[in-house]
Amino acid sequence: MIDIDLKPFCSTEEYRSYLCQPFSLGDWTYASNGHIGIRVPRRADVPENDKAPASIEDLFANAGKFAFHALDVSNLGEERKIKCTTCRGLGYGEKCKRCNGEGHHDCDCEHCVENCIDCDGDGLTFAGKDVAPEKRMSCGECDGTGFDLDERVAVFPNQLAMKVRYLRMVLSLPGPVEMAARMDFEKSESSGDIHHAAQVFIGPGWTALIMPLRWSQTAKADVVIDWAGLKQTA
Repeated sequence: MIDIDLKPFCSTEEYRSYLCQPFSLGDWTYASNGHIGIRVPRRADVPENDKAPASIEDLFANAGKFAFHALDVSNLGEERKIKCTTCRGLGYGEKCKRCNGEGHHDCDCEHCVENCIDCDGDGLTFAGKDVAPEKRMSCGECDGTGFDLDERVAVFPNQLAMKVRYLRMVLSLPGPVEMAARMDFEKSESSGDIHHAAQVFIGPGWTALIMPLRWSQTAKADVVIDWAGLKQTA
């Protein structure tokens, strides 16, 4: 069995606490943050979680029905790394004492809430390298990486759009990495937005999904992927 670290695929957001750890369902173990997900053969040390979405099984159920092709994103460019300004590159901070890590507090008018003035809504303040590990709070702005999240958008043929950082996560998995040629989409009659289906990737011992971004007429591509594999019919 190939050893894959599932933790990077988990959520770091409190409102998605049910996705903050890998979980098992049936014959598989999953990890997801709601935008990207991965499935590997069930691991004995990963328990089930009754709060985890059972619907994730449906998303992966048809993964084996598609035609897969070697993923070619040679023009994705170099990985962009800019030090996170919130944690100053450490990946963690200290829980803000004024708001207790909530990022907001009651307004003086007592009828609303506002961003905490000490942490500017981040929930943490700069900690420094000498702060004890048990007092550290993972930086939500950079997902604990110490670098600003790469929010650039990569666009494939037919206006299929995905975050560059999620593509890099898939490409970091054991290869060869293949992608299904899924071109099916729905177009909103009212807004004209294009909704593509979840994109499926496979490699030895794993299957991954990326939920594409909604493409609108005002969207712009940061990276254009000219890949012949997606011009084929699934």
